[in-house]
Amino acid sequence: MEAKKKQAQGYYVMIGLLMGFPIGIALSLALGNFAFVGTGIAVGLPIGIALEEKAKKEGRVRELNPADLILRKKLLRVTLILLTLTVLGLLTFLLFRLS
Repeated sequence: MEAKKKQAQGYYVMIGLLMGFPIGIALSLALGNFAFVGTGIAVGLPIGIALEEKAKKEGRVRELNPADLILRKKLLRVTLILLTLTVLGLLTFLLFRLS
């Protein structure tokens, strides 16, 4: 029988957030107010935490190794750069639209 692959700590939390984000987008589009994007994230986070706890009990979660930490730092930098560019683009769009 094939052994189950262990995922790095935090993997299931990320999956929960990724499940909640589209829920927030759909809710925001349905209600016409993008303030509800955070609601989807708030729904996805507890789902991810519950999945993480279940996986820990089943032994499917491993501790982070140094390579995981380096990768996470790189991904965090890329994410922050993309987020900054997105916010700057949005602000630029709004400034040109309002003038």
